[in-house]
This record gives sequence, structure tokens and C-alpha cells, in this order.
Amino acid sequence: MTRTKPPLPDAETWRGVAWHHASSKRDEQKR
Repeated sequence: MTRTKPPLPDAETWRGVAWHHASSKRDEQKR
């Protein structure tokens, strides 16, 4: 199975992961 375009739900999840990464990074800077 070759995936050319990721489904919308996948994209939403990816955005969530990226957001989580950004928030965790901010947390580290705060410490």
C-alpha cells in the first residue's frame, strides 16, 4: 500500500502531535 496523500484525520493528529511538541518544549524552557 503506497500512501501519497494522508487522510484528513491523520493530518489533524499530526497537527496535535506538533502542538504537543511545541507545548512540551515551552515547558522545558520555563524550567
